[in-house]
Amino acid sequence: MIRRIEDMPAGTVGLEAVGTVTADDYERVLIPALDDALERKNVRLLYLLGPQFESYSASAMWSDTKLGLRHLRSWKKVAIVSDEEWLEKAVKALGWMLPGEIKAFEVDEFDEAKAWVS
Repeated sequence: MIRRIEDMPAGTVGLEAVGTVTADDYERVLIPALDDALERKNVRLLYLLGPQFESYSASAMWSDTKLGLRHLRSWKKVAIVSDEEWLEKAVKALGWMLPGEIKAFEVDEFDEAKAWVS
């Protein structure tokens, strides 16, 4: 599931992945949370994949790809917060392909990630 993170700086959206993330989570939570920022082409997203995160379903991965490609120029800053080493490596290896900035943070750097994304 995806749930909103409250107490985010103005102009930013915070989301947390918990358990298994599905395509339905994208439709019910993620897209509505980003709707205004996507329209303004100014997405500043903090995405927390903490210890309660387990996995993405195949349909969620496809939804993620479609969302990113459909709104390619809307992304300004994305902070990925996770202690998963593979995510940090993926951000470093593939982040250059995305417009805007993307940066990986460890879970204990959550406050730093909030400040950076804003």
